[in-house]
Amino acid sequence: MMKNDLYAYSFCREDWELIMGALRGCSLENLEEARKIGLDSTYGAVLVERAQYMQALASDIDFKLPE
Repeated sequence: MMKNDLYAYSFCREDWELIMGALRGCSLENLEEARKIGLDSTYGAVLVERAQYMQALASDIDFKLPE
């Protein structure tokens, strides 16, 4: 099995909203931690990048969900 294999899951809208909320919550935690340790530090920059990735994932899911 390749690490980039794509899997499809059938979740209800409520499940997807929970997933998006968790991603956004973790993103905020990462940004808060990055600010505490310093945005100019290497680890701070990694946390900011990770937070941005989580926000992008949540936005992508939200975009793909039917109304």
